[in-house]
Amino acid sequence: MKKISFLEASSKSRMTASQMQKVTGGGTCGFIVYQDGGDPIIVCGVSKEQANTGRDFYDRKGDSSNWCCDSCGGSTYC
Repeated sequence: MKKISFLEASSKSRMTASQMQKVTGGGTCGFIVYQDGGDPIIVCGVSKEQANTGRDFYDRKGDSSNWCCDSCGGSTYC
C-alpha cells in the first residue's frame, strides 16, 4: 500500500484504518480514534498540531479517542 501524507489524508472524507496506519509525518505525536463498530483509526509520527487536528477530524461522531506526544512510547497504539 502506498504511504500518504497527513495533508493528503485529512483531505479525504473517510479512510480505512489500514490506510490511516500508512500516513507518514515526521513528528513524535500520534492519535487513535475508536470507531463504533469499526477498526480504530491510528496515526503515529506526526506533529502535535497534526495529532490534534486529525483526532478532531475523525472524531466527529463523538467516538472515543486519545492522543499522545511524549507518552507515545508507552501507548499501545504507537
